[in-house]
Amino acid sequence: MLTALLTKHSISTVQYIHEIKQRDGYKFDDNDMRFKSTADIAWLSFVCLIAAVLCGLTGIAGGMVLGPLFLSYNMLPTVMSATNQYITMIASISVCI
Repeated sequence: MLTALLTKHSISTVQYIHEIKQRDGYKFDDNDMRFKSTADIAWLSFVCLIAAVLCGLTGIAGGMVLGPLFLSYNMLPTVMSATNQYITMIASISVCI
């Protein structure tokens, strides 16, 4: 239940930021991820949830699953690498706690 609420909050935050960028004339790069609907954001969240469960069950690193997933969404490799490092940091902190 809490996860669903956090996902809903994340979706509204991403939509709000995207609306501000469009309103202010932000020049998107060709490789920027653009969420055209709520379903796009929810689908990416769902796919990341499945990847996290699979990584947790098998014990493999999340970057091995999420790296190709992010690349399939046309994410720049440098952004994908930084995102995976951030996810790894959060996971390591969780394990330490």
